[in-house]
Amino acid sequence: MDALLGVDVGTTNTKAVAYSLQGAPLASASIPTPFVSEGARRAHQRPEDLWQATLAAIRTVVASLPPGARLLGTAVASVGEAGVPLDAAGRPLYPIIAWYDDRSTPQCAALVAALGEVGIYRITGLPPTPIFSLNKLLWLRDHEPDVLSRMARWLCVSDYIAYRLTGEQAMGYSLASRTMAFDLQRRAWSEALLDRAGLRPNQLPPPHPEGTLVGRVAASNAAGLPEGLPVFVGGHDHVCGALAVGAFEPGVVLDSTGTTEAELVALPEVHDYLEAGDLSFSLGCHTARDRYYAIGSILGAGSTMGWVAGLLWPQEAGEGSDAALQAMTRSAAESPLGANGLYLLPHLAGAGAPQRNPTSRGLLAGLHLGHTRGDIARATFEGMAIELRLLLEALEGYAGHAIERLVAVGGGARNAVWTQIKADVLGRAVSVPEHPEAATLGAAILAGIGAGAFRDEREAYAELAPPSRAVAPDSERHRAYNALYRRVMAEVRPLAAELGRRSGATPNAG
Repeated sequence: MDALLGVDVGTTNTKAVAYSLQGAPLASASIPTPFVSEGARRAHQRPEDLWQATLAAIRTVVASLPPGARLLGTAVASVGEAGVPLDAAGRPLYPIIAWYDDRSTPQCAALVAALGEVGIYRITGLPPTPIFSLNKLLWLRDHEPDVLSRMARWLCVSDYIAYRLTGEQAMGYSLASRTMAFDLQRRAWSEALLDRAGLRPNQLPPPHPEGTLVGRVAASNAAGLPEGLPVFVGGHDHVCGALAVGAFEPGVVLDSTGTTEAELVALPEVHDYLEAGDLSFSLGCHTARDRYYAIGSILGAGSTMGWVAGLLWPQEAGEGSDAALQAMTRSAAESPLGANGLYLLPHLAGAGAPQRNPTSRGLLAGLHLGHTRGDIARATFEGMAIELRLLLEALEGYAGHAIERLVAVGGGARNAVWTQIKADVLGRAVSVPEHPEAATLGAAILAGIGAGAFRDEREAYAELAPPSRAVAPDSERHRAYNALYRRVMAEVRPLAAELGRRSGATPNAG
């Protein structure tokens, strides 16, 4: 039996799954992704710890494969923006600054002052924010100059894992698109941005289409993989997930819910979007050949859920990773639609697309002494769903075509209460694949295309796509949520903006 191995190095967990060529999971493993917190919006990872966690996941899968299974290849998906600076011998020089870490805010501001937000966007497709790789490199220049002077190569997380497996270095277009140093139309490194940062083009690896061969697993590998197993270029986790659910055709939107909730739609070209200079959404190269995408996120979606659950159900939070969230979900289901007049504006990590504002803050509106934990829980779910509706309506207008199918993946897709609230608020069905962890499947698809098991992404999707169920909206609840949506837009968001002005934070006015 031939099989493909997909690996996903995520913010919270590192996963590995072996799939048959018909898409059936044959063996899987999930290991907590190690990180070191340094406070709010500050964290790092030790490269060796990340490598060992990935090895542990891969070894578990290899040991659990059914008799006779033969791996054809593997590819790695990962978070974007974060990376590893390597010296000339390929040794890490500094910890991995977490993708969401905003320590490079001054460096980003200096780039914007020099080149302008629209100027940077027209090259990279990215509204400038501190998280992107180029700003992290500039932070190293300013705070760890010895590291940058000795840096021979910067690898994104996926590329670092592939390098440790093979000894070869490469980067896919989708991860290059998250560096803020990549010329999106030329699919090449931007000389203008690298010059501004004082970087040499060879300090970044050659960019390639995803599914290109990186190298082969060495004989003395610690992962238990077969000697000579081909390792193919992987990509950004959200974009690998889009490949797995068919969101490489217009009209299909990926709803990926984890630490953030990302909405991604494929585009045939980006020239007009770049020229328009509309910073509402980020653009990038798709993992599907010759396609692009637009993406926007609700920042801190999963983190907000975890925070509310841990705060209000502390006893359950000590029992296991999901116990508090399960208690929160049960309690939310007992609260009526509208949470008895309570509403949570979920900007605890700032406002994402379409009206970005990292200084925006959350707001709990309508609170009174009669409210329960369940009301706060339901207000959190409903606030997230309202934010999703705003984001999707803006994404439809930006992309210029209707959303025909919304596919939910990631940890949030497993929450039936949350998914039903999304469908009711949106007034459209939400499709949930049987196996909602799409990033590993997308990585496996790239490996399958690279290994020649499939001609292209269409054939791979037709063979590997898991069955899905449609969560349909209730028409009566949708009408009620329409009224809530109008109230939020007319009252809650203006109130948040006014409070922000008074505090000097200037949150998102919505």
